[in-house]
Amino acid sequence: MAKDIASLIGTAVAALLYVLVTAAVMGLVPHGALARTGAPFVDAFEAMFPQNAWAGGVFAAVAVISGIGALNGWTLIVTEASRAIAQDGLFPRPFAWTDRDNTAWFGIVVGAALPSLLMLWRYTSTLGLTVFTYLVNLTVVTVAIPYFFSAVAQLTYLVSRRRRVQGWRLARDLAIAGASVLFSMWVTFACGYQVVYQAVVVILTGVVLYALLNAHRQRVGEVSEPTDLPAHEPPFAPAHDDGTGRKDAGRRDLNRGGANQEVA
Repeated sequence: MAKDIASLIGTAVAALLYVLVTAAVMGLVPHGALARTGAPFVDAFEAMFPQNAWAGGVFAAVAVISGIGALNGWTLIVTEASRAIAQDGLFPRPFAWTDRDNTAWFGIVVGAALPSLLMLWRYTSTLGLTVFTYLVNLTVVTVAIPYFFSAVAQLTYLVSRRRRVQGWRLARDLAIAGASVLFSMWVTFACGYQVVYQAVVVILTGVVLYALLNAHRQRVGEVSEPTDLPAHEPPFAPAHDDGTGRKDAGRRDLNRGGANQEVA
């Protein structure tokens, strides 16, 4: 519980810091220059220290260091997510390969090589810039959709009262879940109709791949196969009177062999 609260506080502080810094840059750099620049924070530092030519260079170096750290973190996140999915049999097996230190080396190589090649293409051709921008927008949508379903699941969990929270905690959780739903919808809408349409195609393709992988897991016995309901047996027995004036609805649970077990 304490770790969850610390994560929420850290995320809120980081978001607030981003908003304040962005507002400061908008106040320091003229609108025309801000619309044309590719490094607004460097321009902001140069505006703060106009007599020191080194200010922009120092901040650019700090930004590079920060970017490298963020890139390493995201690479590890992608690697662990890929390994978890591969261990569940829903992703290619090589992503679950590990070395003697239990490091998913294949996922790290792929997660580092593909973005590097994409960035190289982005800076060497105009088409590369177009593809890079398109993939960024597509990634935003494909990430926003799982966030949306997670937030909706949280709303369902709270409204159904399966999680016994009341008072300000219930209001807080409902507010966070509702804001997450609205934010996910807004991000999806802001990416444009074309990107959303193509993201849906990508998701549907993933559903087809999931069906094939799940069928393979059932065939090799990694997961249990679904049991068909016999046509002549109802899933629930009708309610009956036990002689005390109290009606008892018997439930029938079908096992894998097709036998029925009545639970009073």
